[in-house]
Amino acid sequence: MKALVRAAAALVTAAVLAASLLPSPALAGTTGTIVGHVVDLNTNAAIAGAKVTASSPSQTESSTTDASGGFRFLSLAPDTYTVEIARDGYDTLTLAGITVQADQAQTLNRALAPKLKTIGNVTSRRASDLVKSGTTSDVYSVSGANADAAAALGGPGGLTNAYSAIQSVPGTVVQAGQQGWYQQLSIRGGDIDQVGYELDGIPVNRVYDNAPQTMLSTLGQQELQVYTGGTPATSDGQGLSGYVNQVIRTGTYPLSLTVNAGVGAPAFFHRLSGEVGGATKDRLFTYYVGASGANSDYRYLDNNNGASDPRFFYPIAFPFGDNFNRFNIYDGSPSYVSGNPATPGDGLYFAPGQTYAISTVSQRDNVINLHWGIPHKHGGLKDDVQALYVTSELFNAYYSSVNDQGGPTYVANALAEGNGGPAATGPYQAFWHDGYVYNGPLFAAPNASAVVPYYFNTSPANRPFGGNLSNSARDTNDNGVAVVKAQYQHAINERSFVRLFGYSVYSRWLIAGPANQNFTCCFGAELNDYEIPSHTYGASMLYSNQLTDKHLLTFSANESQTKIQRRYFYAFPGNQGLGTAFTNLIDPRTAAQTGNCYDPGTGGFTSCFSGAGTTRGTFTTPTLPIAAAAFANGASPQWLVTENGPLGRVNNVSPVFTAASLTDVWNATDKLTLNLGVRFENYTNRLSGTTAAPIGGSSLNRAFWIKAYNNEYCFKPGVFGAVNVSSSPPDANGVFATPANCAAVGPGYVPANFRNSTLDKISNSVVQPRLAFTYTFNPDTVVRGSFGVYSRPVNTSWLQYNDLNDRDWTKYAASNFLGYGFSTPAHQLRPDTSYNYDLSLEQHIRGTDTSFKLTPFYRSTRDQLQAFPIGVGGIVSGFNVGHQTSYGVELALRKGDFARDGFAGQLAYTYTHSRIKYAQFPSGTNVIDSINLYVKDYNAYTSFCGTHPADPRCGTTVSGGAPAPCYDAATNGPVAAVGGACPATATANPYYSQPVQNLFPVNAEYTTYDQIPQPFVGENGYETPHVLSAIVQYKHGKFAITPSLTYTSGASYGSPLSYPGYIPDGGCKMPGVPYTCSGFTSASGFGLDYLFIPNAFTGAFDNLGAFKQPSRLTLNLATSFEASKNVKLVVTLTGLIDKCYQRGYAWDDPNICVYSELPSGGAGLGPSGNFIPLAQTPVQLRYPYGDFNNNLNTGNVGVKIPFQAAVDLRIKL
Repeated sequence: MKALVRAAAALVTAAVLAASLLPSPALAGTTGTIVGHVVDLNTNAAIAGAKVTASSPSQTESSTTDASGGFRFLSLAPDTYTVEIARDGYDTLTLAGITVQADQAQTLNRALAPKLKTIGNVTSRRASDLVKSGTTSDVYSVSGANADAAAALGGPGGLTNAYSAIQSVPGTVVQAGQQGWYQQLSIRGGDIDQVGYELDGIPVNRVYDNAPQTMLSTLGQQELQVYTGGTPATSDGQGLSGYVNQVIRTGTYPLSLTVNAGVGAPAFFHRLSGEVGGATKDRLFTYYVGASGANSDYRYLDNNNGASDPRFFYPIAFPFGDNFNRFNIYDGSPSYVSGNPATPGDGLYFAPGQTYAISTVSQRDNVINLHWGIPHKHGGLKDDVQALYVTSELFNAYYSSVNDQGGPTYVANALAEGNGGPAATGPYQAFWHDGYVYNGPLFAAPNASAVVPYYFNTSPANRPFGGNLSNSARDTNDNGVAVVKAQYQHAINERSFVRLFGYSVYSRWLIAGPANQNFTCCFGAELNDYEIPSHTYGASMLYSNQLTDKHLLTFSANESQTKIQRRYFYAFPGNQGLGTAFTNLIDPRTAAQTGNCYDPGTGGFTSCFSGAGTTRGTFTTPTLPIAAAAFANGASPQWLVTENGPLGRVNNVSPVFTAASLTDVWNATDKLTLNLGVRFENYTNRLSGTTAAPIGGSSLNRAFWIKAYNNEYCFKPGVFGAVNVSSSPPDANGVFATPANCAAVGPGYVPANFRNSTLDKISNSVVQPRLAFTYTFNPDTVVRGSFGVYSRPVNTSWLQYNDLNDRDWTKYAASNFLGYGFSTPAHQLRPDTSYNYDLSLEQHIRGTDTSFKLTPFYRSTRDQLQAFPIGVGGIVSGFNVGHQTSYGVELALRKGDFARDGFAGQLAYTYTHSRIKYAQFPSGTNVIDSINLYVKDYNAYTSFCGTHPADPRCGTTVSGGAPAPCYDAATNGPVAAVGGACPATATANPYYSQPVQNLFPVNAEYTTYDQIPQPFVGENGYETPHVLSAIVQYKHGKFAITPSLTYTSGASYGSPLSYPGYIPDGGCKMPGVPYTCSGFTSASGFGLDYLFIPNAFTGAFDNLGAFKQPSRLTLNLATSFEASKNVKLVVTLTGLIDKCYQRGYAWDDPNICVYSELPSGGAGLGPSGNFIPLAQTPVQLRYPYGDFNNNLNTGNVGVKIPFQAAVDLRIKL
């Protein structure tokens, strides 16, 4: 609790410093407030002693007006209440349809008429009315009949969760056609990880990646709140752009019991749920218990998974030769199946487009919510004790089996190509890719008996080593959460209460890829074994006091600690066979200081990173014969173990987050309410040690590999990756990466300077002022607005890098980040902050049941954190990259009440404009600088750069010389054209006569992307200018019909790193045959044997956001029939229309709704570019863009979703 005391002290200081801004409050995410005054209608004098009662199925409370006529209900469960005001001598006033929202206050100032001839007065406002006097946040509440009406908006993947309801409110963008966990949600131009989440007041953003730990199940949901602006200072969900809060149901009186059973088709769908809620008559004990299960299959494009569309594909394999490179699909090697040279129609294997997409989701949910009231002996007050238990789990399976990808015979031939032979002799049989590990100590002499088998993680026991795996076995993904909460609320008096609660949140994300192991040669997309178990423990306190009739003061504090261990086995155990290198010939006295390895044959220096079986010992032969009579520098080396087998990355960063807030709801006048507050947050991340590997580690071994890396690798600031130069001659100390050798690689290359870190924690504090107001012109017209600063902690996965293998750790932690200025495994990134503004007009159209809310907004984010792809399978890191601005307008329109007869409807529309200006990395370069390097590489081959080599747009050719129209295939030297054509022994330079391409402006603004573009990765953005959802219902008696639709104008996409071209001076084996050209360019860290060239279909390098996604319209229909008072039948039809309107680009496909890079699971499949004439290129590889294949984590494939019907029987007692 010391941290809370420090936080409170810091908060007081911050409050003084920020007094001029002092901003916004609310309660703890589970209850709301009603306050007001009662006056005489004729004299406007305050009426004291009036009894005010607020009643709903969830709660009934009473209050008595004080001398100033004021009354207050400080802690009401979210529900629709009837408020009754009674006083002797006055007509009783009844206000129906008052909706209480968690975290929000409503102001009810009313006048009572002296009693004459009337008996009473009842006024009613629809519970769905958008006019909320006294509510300062821009918050939308979805519950009850509104949630039912919105259920079809999310399609088949939204029938059992809250994403459909979220889609029904303005300010949000939920991509259509999603399934499963963490569906892509953007609020007010923010990225998906900028949204905060709470469950019954508990923050549930996972510290590892800021993803929601809950599945947003609708079981037990009393109220879903979506904050698009003015998020209260007491909210603990970490979000920059918005905030989603789910409040759990409480028991009601009288008891309610519901059972829901549903089936669906054409894709399989079953669900069953049961809920019971009750209370004692005095409501001193309430209980709610719910349980549900649902199983869903999914189809894509049509009910045959798009089998008729060749553009809907996934790559399995292609032939490769000496220079294996997955980007150059034609390298001239023969097909191992046909024996013929690979041609555009020979040697390529494609699987169906749904490969590695979600095939099945099994969802299981349980909720128990208990409340005990403890009445005070005097004063009529009571305390409340809550016990809450929630579990939710999604078990996902993917289309990833051998049978899914074409069957045993097809896969056998495909893998023969991808693995480089031999030719298949029969159908393929999947098997468990077991491997070996070394269980002895590191940096010690090897013991052959310590090499032992290691069975694939998650595999069954008592099976043969390397035994068969069913060809129908699929990869799986398990997302689960368990929440426990214990809360005590003490009513101090009628004006104040204190609430204390403790909680634990356990979540897990477990990926098992046994089927994927059979495809690791090529484009296996699922991770082999990925585990994120997270344990969070926290405590929260909230104190609320109505100091005066005008000031409601709230103080809150929260502290949470998380234990998390991410384990990611990226290449283990499947490719750790007996030929795995695990020893080096090194001198144990000096190896940690010098990083030197020795050749057992010559005694000279050699690479430590390569040479299995020649200069490095293997599991089979740990010690090789030593023939050298002496060794360089007089060393006395011996064979020592430097690797132990496991290839897995771990992350053990343990955060401690502390927060405190102070808010005041100031009812300045009967019409004006100000909401002033400030929030202080401290994000402290405790780092794990990296001086030794987490398992069986040796500090000497790790120090050796760091020094060995620096001896052999060169890097260039601003360039991703590093280059091993151990083929160059070393200096006298065994250093290969000398300044001269690095300079020979290319301009700007310098020796690696990676080092370990002794940093034990990274701590940042942020003060966040909040200000909001609401002004009530009359009961029909309210204006509200807000300003606030919001912060988000850095993902713990981006702060530190560690590995089970010291050799791979140095390569991963150094090569991926040195070019951007990070020279240690600890990255001191900063929380990003957003400055958010909005202003709303809330208007009820008098004499009707229609209301609307219009809200312009503006957001400015500093130190924006953005993902950066660093590996296949969707693995990313992140950096502070720049300054994002977003602005737009929201419109909500509602008519009627979905729970009543007649017409009801609602419309939600959002316009968003979002741009980012990139800032510099620690290296002094930024995102655009890195992209421009590829443009310079292309320009180097133009005649312009031959005559203007000093022009900043010009780079350097691979051969280092001036550009020429032809290059000799043997020498790579320039050759003159003869009669306008290249000689038969030369390769043509197709870029020579082309215009030089301009660089992208470094300081310009660019459309927002989820990932920083890299070669064939991260090619689409998320800013969607126009989004609309609409629901209309006609209800008459027992029957209701509810059509609904969604429309999105489509985001933007495009990348200059999307279209490859051959390197004309790249050592082409066959002159005139581009696919035999190789060579490596400096822009890519010498990792790619091709150039990026202008898109053949546009004639230019595509800018970020150069193209518009198709607009998309979906139409759904729900109907219901109440067979009796207790039985209701609901039919939901999704995807009656799912139309994606193309833009007229060359690569348009009417079935594709979201375009991005070609599908390959993040492995970077590129189009054929100019390696093959377009007319001869298979349609799958002809164009730079295909369907968005984001199915690794979030279950989104960018194609149409076929029609699905669901029938539910609901029984309520």
